[in-house]
Amino acid sequence: MIYRVDLHVHTLRGSADPALCLSELVRAARQAGLDAIAITDTDYCTPVPIELRGVVLIPGCEVSTLGGSILGVFLERPLDFVRLRQHGLAILAHPFAQTDANPALFPIRPDAVETACACVVPPNSAAGQRALLWATEHQRPRVGGSNARSPRELGTVYTEISCPRLSRAFLKEALDLGRCRPVCVRPETTPQSRRPSPAR
Repeated sequence: MIYRVDLHVHTLRGSADPALCLSELVRAARQAGLDAIAITDTDYCTPVPIELRGVVLIPGCEVSTLGGSILGVFLERPLDFVRLRQHGLAILAHPFAQTDANPALFPIRPDAVETACACVVPPNSAAGQRALLWATEHQRPRVGGSNARSPRELGTVYTEISCPRLSRAFLKEALDLGRCRPVCVRPETTPQSRRPSPAR
């Protein structure tokens, strides 16, 4: 089976009702045709249930480093900001969106590279091409995420993951094995009529 997963989603931290915020994100995910989303708030691991209304929720966190941002996904416990691992997977997030990005400063060998993201769309932009080249040279799987900070941005970029069943464990294993590809959705289309275009 092929599942659609947005691996880079932010909640509205500081909201008067965090549960409502998560509920709104899940509603938007369903409208966008997503099967799972990773909640990756910056420098904070937002607690999430395993699933909500049929959408699998993946615990994660976005961490800023000297080399750029890193997404920790499928975390089993809050992130150790020194070791940057908690039995999850590490993804270089929009690694070349900033022109001064320095790959030599990436603190760890990532499990995957975000070669498609809302801030580096289209994928053939300079940042997208640099990310693709880096992923290819280092033989890392390529993924996509919307970097959404509002429900309407969800699913504009996502990752197709091939695995036998929709669960955190199967999605994590497939991603780790590279059974995935990033997809960009044309921004002018509606959630019901979106036409995906594969990203590299």
